[in-house]
Amino acid sequence: MDGRGNIHTGHRERMRKRFIEQGSADGFEDHEMLEMLLYYAVKRSDTNALAHKMINSFGSFHALLDASVPEIMESCGVSEATAFLVSLMPYIARRYGGSANGQKSRIGSKNDAFDIIQPMITDHASEQFFVVCLDEGYNLIKLKSLAQGTATSTEVRLETIISMVIKHKAAYAIIAHNHPGHTYGPSGDDIAATEKIKSAFAIINVVLLDHIIICGDKCFSFAQNRICGLHY
Repeated sequence: MDGRGNIHTGHRERMRKRFIEQGSADGFEDHEMLEMLLYYAVKRSDTNALAHKMINSFGSFHALLDASVPEIMESCGVSEATAFLVSLMPYIARRYGGSANGQKSRIGSKNDAFDIIQPMITDHASEQFFVVCLDEGYNLIKLKSLAQGTATSTEVRLETIISMVIKHKAAYAIIAHNHPGHTYGPSGDDIAATEKIKSAFAIINVVLLDHIIICGDKCFSFAQNRICGLHY
């Protein structure tokens, strides 16, 4: 296991008691949620410090949970058991969400896309770029944050996007990013980037359905506004 000593038992019990008495995770920070999860893989060390280290290694809580077991082991210096537990959590959450209505998450509109992407925005002060991979039935295969930038921009390599949709054997894809504190309409760069991604997808027989721009509780859909010829 990772770490030595057993001096944090009291803190762990207080955290568990807080969660149980509160009856929810409301008010817990990202690192506190990870800290509690790590109790079950890391028996004798300060999981609070480790949680901070792991999140910082990937830049965000979401990016950490979206990483593979080898990536987490290498970047965070943790055991396979620890990396496995962390990497498993998004799949459990998605299975839980899909089982709520007895079926897979189907993305057939900009509202569906917004509902699944908006909660994943972990840092409202900077831009994040997401790719959603769908199968031939428009069912969710994979949702991943590929980049996090500044308050006004983010950059992601086209090769990284292409690699993701190929890896997950997507038939369709949706891209999305957020505009922190700004209008949710697209910029000229947003439109140009969308055209470039759409053309690249066409070469590998993947259809780009939409580009969603999220600003708080609002979103702008390229497909809904007939930009770049996108549609569901």
